[in-house]
Amino acid sequence: MFSKSLLVSGLALAVLGFSAWLRTQPNRVELADATVAGRADAKVIGGALAPPIIGARLWRLTAPDPRFGGVSGLAVDGRDLIALTDSGAVVRFAPPVAANQPILFHFHDLPDGPGRVHRKAWRDSESLLRDPGGRGWWVGFETRHSLWLFDPGFSRALGHRLLSAGWRRNRGAEALVAAPGGQIFALPEAGGPALGPGGTRGPPAPRGSADAARLPDGRLALLVRRIGATGFVSEVRISGLAGRPALRLRLPLGALANAEAIAAAPRADGGTRLWIATDDNFKPWMRTYLLALDLAEGV
Repeated sequence: MFSKSLLVSGLALAVLGFSAWLRTQPNRVELADATVAGRADAKVIGGALAPPIIGARLWRLTAPDPRFGGVSGLAVDGRDLIALTDSGAVVRFAPPVAANQPILFHFHDLPDGPGRVHRKAWRDSESLLRDPGGRGWWVGFETRHSLWLFDPGFSRALGHRLLSAGWRRNRGAEALVAAPGGQIFALPEAGGPALGPGGTRGPPAPRGSADAARLPDGRLALLVRRIGATGFVSEVRISGLAGRPALRLRLPLGALANAEAIAAAPRADGGTRLWIATDDNFKPWMRTYLLALDLAEGV
């Protein structure tokens, strides 16, 4: 006789497997820029939060635009968040502050990228990084593993660099980080050495690396997720610095919450806010969540 917990675990794994099987959409359609009214609706966070987390809020984001979903990259730009989807769209919006509120989402398709524009797999944009030199934004693509530099408004491509790493089709530049000297490295989702343009290798990334962000003090926050017995398990790993130990923060997200994007911003009280977004894989049984985690000053 099967227990209820085993049944729930089996159903969760079946849904995740089916989702992965259907993940790649064969085609994409370029659409005009649009500003769309959507919503941010508060959700209950399960489980107790432990120090150094001093606050957390969770919203489900929705918008009536076919490009909304598949969030794989996230960045803070002034007062806005920029979300990058894995079908080549950039979505700009002001982060929510209330429990439930309307949100204006500004949609813009990337003007260039590897491969044919109508092949979703060839415009699989997975990672986003502000250029250390101030020229604009770097976008990392999977399948056709490459890094593309776009101007600050994502209106044109300024150049691109191939990544010859022998990575599997769907295990490429899942995260982008900049070293202190400005060198850019792509972190592979399957784990292994980080790779820079021209074949430069950096420190190894753990298996399941989904995204990365620099904290205001320069430490690296790495978003790592894996599939456990009951679904997705996600955590943020923060590197140590000047006597402060490295940290691992388990994320209070559900079994079907596929955490893929992270950004960081300073708080007025001296702490740090981590923004984390989930990828719904454009599937009706998954959701686009936005999680705000507040870390205490000096953590």
